[in-house]
Amino acid sequence: FLIDAGANWNGYAADVSRTLSAGDARFESIVDAVDTAQRSLCAAAYKGVEFTELNEVAHRRVASILAEQDIISCSEEEAVSQGITRTFLPHGLGHLLGLQVHDVGGHQVSPQGALRSPPDAHPALRLTRELQPGFVVTIEPGIYFIPSLLARLEGSKQSSSVNWARVEELRPFGGVRIEDNVLVTEAEARNLTRPALSELGIR
Repeated sequence: FLIDAGANWNGYAADVSRTLSAGDARFESIVDAVDTAQRSLCAAAYKGVEFTELNEVAHRRVASILAEQDIISCSEEEAVSQGITRTFLPHGLGHLLGLQVHDVGGHQVSPQGALRSPPDAHPALRLTRELQPGFVVTIEPGIYFIPSLLARLEGSKQSSSVNWARVEELRPFGGVRIEDNVLVTEAEARNLTRPALSELGIR
């Protein structure tokens, strides 16, 4: 079950996702692994961090999960460098939040309007800036089983690095996304949404 929701407060937007499992152990272990990775990525969203680099860390974490879950047989480094992780995490790690859910300025790196385009390997990345105090960003890693993307991977030379029997077992679940909203401060990342969800019994 996927919750993808938001709210407006004093004119500012929120954007939160949670994937929940009904208790199927095959899927629950992936949900748990993505949740653990997401918490560590949230904690790393502090002043001075380049979001493009944090996005790369997310792909390394996804590669680790894919290996642990017996979805890939290659090394984690190969999974990232050969683009295998992009099949399972096709979108960027997150985006700015503000007056809009996908707030403007994610590629603007100077007051004069200079832009930094997303890396060629991650064209969907909405945020390419160095994180600064006062930014509010989403951190939303995931692992997805999208038929069209899987078909493309299966037809590629990287196909032999994938345990397709395991993929077929997990394909019906659709995937996992865990998303929180994080305030960047001088010294740390402040998770704005997880404490509120915890009060509702949602981790």
